[in-house]
Formats: sequence, C-alpha cells, structure tokens
Amino acid sequence: MITKKVQVLSETIKKLLHCHADENLKNILAKAHHADIATVLSEMDVAGQTQIFLLLKNTEQMATVLSELQLDLVSGLLEHLGAEKSAEILSHVSPDDAADILEQLPEDLSSAILLRLKKEEAEEVEELIRYRPDTAGGIMSPEVFSLEEEMTVAEAIEQLQQARSVETVFYLYVVNTQGQLVGVLSLKKLILAARTIKLKEIMDKDPVRVRVDEDQEEVARTVSRYNYLSLPVIDSSNALVGVVTVDDVIDVIKEEATEDLLLMTGAGKEAMTESTVMESLKKRMPWFLVTLVGGLIASEVIVRFTPFITKVGLLAGFIPLVLAMGGNIGTQSMTIVVSSLTRGQCSLSQVWDAMFHEFRLALILGVSYGFLLALFIGLRYGTWPFLPVAIGVALALSMIIAVAVGTSIPILFKKIGIDPAVATGPFVTTLVNIFCMWVYFALATYLIGNTA
Repeated sequence: MITKKVQVLSETIKKLLHCHADENLKNILAKAHHADIATVLSEMDVAGQTQIFLLLKNTEQMATVLSELQLDLVSGLLEHLGAEKSAEILSHVSPDDAADILEQLPEDLSSAILLRLKKEEAEEVEELIRYRPDTAGGIMSPEVFSLEEEMTVAEAIEQLQQARSVETVFYLYVVNTQGQLVGVLSLKKLILAARTIKLKEIMDKDPVRVRVDEDQEEVARTVSRYNYLSLPVIDSSNALVGVVTVDDVIDVIKEEATEDLLLMTGAGKEAMTESTVMESLKKRMPWFLVTLVGGLIASEVIVRFTPFITKVGLLAGFIPLVLAMGGNIGTQSMTIVVSSLTRGQCSLSQVWDAMFHEFRLALILGVSYGFLLALFIGLRYGTWPFLPVAIGVALALSMIIAVAVGTSIPILFKKIGIDPAVATGPFVTTLVNIFCMWVYFALATYLIGNTA
C-alpha cells in the first residue's frame, strides 16, 4: 500500500519531470529514500524511469534504488541504459542481486555487462549464476566474513575492524585452515571475551547451516525456526561459501507465498510473469479441463433428479446457496491445511489436529446455518415440515463434506509426494460441487419422498 508520503513524492516528481525541472528533481531525489524512489519508478514507463534514474546523485544511489525494483522493471531499465552504464551500476550492487538481475536480461546484454565488470566481480556473479535460482546458492551472498579458529580475540577484533566489504556481521563464522565451517560466535561474545583467548575456545560448535543446493523454501523455514538473522551456506565439503541474510529470506517468503497461491488456483507461477497467450493456455487448460469434467458430472447429478425437481421446484432455487456455502468453507479449510503443510512448521499429527478442528467448525456452522435456512424456508413458503428440514439438513451435510474434501485432498497429495499447493483449488472446487449436489438431492428425495 502506497503511503501518503510516497504519493506526494510521486506527484511532485511527475510534475517536475513534465516541467523539465532537472535541478529541482536532483535535489528531491538526493533526499528521498531509495525504497520510495523505487515505488515511484514502478508507476512510470521505461522512458520516464530512465530519465529519473539518470538524475540520481551518483552510481551508488542508482545501485541502491535498482536493488529495490522488481526484476521485470530492472530488465527494461538496463536495456535502455546500455551495457556500459549498466555495468557501472551493477559493480555497486551485491553479487547475489547482480546475479538475479543478469539472469533476467537478454543473453547478449548480460554477456556484454559481464565483460565490462572487473574480473573479480564478474567471477563472483558467474559463480552465483551457476546455482539454481531457487536454492541457497542462488540467493546467498558470497561476501561472508569469517575468522580462523586459531585466532585470538584480539586478532579477530583487529581483522573485523579492517574489513571493508561484508554482507553482514550479525554473526561471526569460524573456519579451520581448510576453510570449513567449524563454529560461530556473536559480536557480544567476542567483545566481552579475554583478548588472549582463542576463538575455538569460545565459539559455539556445530552451528546451524544450509547446503548450497538446499531449496530456498527450506532455507526460509530454517531461518524462521531458529529466528536467525543470517545463515551460513556450505558446499559438499563443509567449506563456507556464502551467507543468506534475513532480507533474502523475506523475499523468498513473499515469492513462495505468491507461487503457492497461484498453484492452488491452478494458474501457476507463470501467471505473474510475461508470457504469450499460447503459453498461458498450455499452463491453464488442463486445470480448466478438470473443472469442466467436474461440472459435467455435477450436471449429470442434477439431471438424474430432474423428475423430482419438477415436482418440488423450490429445490432448484437453493442450489446456488448450497454450492456457495460448501465451496466457501471447503476453500477455507483447504487453504489452512495447505498453508500448514507448505510452511513445514507442523508435523503430520498437528495437521490432523487442524483437520479435526475444521470438522468441528463445519459441524457447528452447518447445523447453525442449516437451522436458519430451514426456519427461513418454513416461514417464507409455509412448507412445513419436510422441505425446510430436507434443505436445512442438506446444507449442513454439504458444508461438512466440503470440509472433508478440502482438508483430505492436500493431505493425500502430500502422502503421495505431490506438492499440496499444486492445483488443489480446482480439484477441491470440482469435488465439492459434485458431492454437495449429490447429497442435496439425495437427502431431499429421501426425506420428502412422495409428500410433495
């Protein structure tokens, strides 16, 4: 949500840009926060973004603003700026962010920028690009500060004071002579320790770490589980190769949450990226086919009871209500269970507890709204007692069955090794519609019988 402060900044920048008041713009941009500038740029076209970008006070500010922009916006902006200027800016961007940006650019522009970076910078970025973007290696920074275990506290403090460019010093990672991670200690512990003590005597051994090929979602879970501000990243030989910080993890959580939401609806994570109509059709058509087949089955259920509906026409009027109530509570229960499973913070027994909780909730809600619906039908249409009771009970059972479907499908997917977020939505919606219609008409037929 855009704050009033950012809105005022946006309006001011656009007015000054329209008036070609470059000097005034430079003064405003020099004082504005980089995150606010990025928000303003996201509202403009590429030409406007480029014009504003070139008015920033220096390359460092450009790099800071660039790091705040969404990757799809960065691509268009750098293409306009060209390889020379882009390389100059990216040299001030952290290697992990630079790698993410270069992966989004056309191959010829990405190669041209790499050729213009300093050799050491280019090697760092190329090393990160080799890792899959959704792994710890893909989101880590290789600029990790480490100390050797044989150092004294005095030597460690001196080296820390001399350090110029490090990603984070939330924690101090300790390595052996082979560069393998052997311990960790906090700044507080280092400062309070006697200056002659060696680090290996005061460090915490066997620190929590993640492997370079570990999935970014699992990395985020580890950070969340232990409440760390950063995590060391190791390779197959336990050598310290980088660090993942909490800001990287926040980006991962946002990305994974969006991806899971899109997967649950059957849209797929590609829905958030630019794609052709044909590409979108290929991704979405299978899940619409599931919905179509389910709808045809549900319609067959209704057709089967057509003779009874003809005799008791009032039943048809409450079909949308039964489907809506069942669909809503089924989707809610599905979302709760999928969220628990994908976060990885709950054991399967805890998920079963959440499932039982949803059942009890469905029972209370179903009975309550079923009673209210029956009371409404009886008072409104004066059809006591069979029709109101039949529709009210059918509504209650439909809501309970919807919860059963909404909670069991994700757990079934998890059991057979399928990501529970993958297209759970279309499956649940389809099955809920089928079962709700069958229960609704079967129960009405049984209770009303030949009394209509």
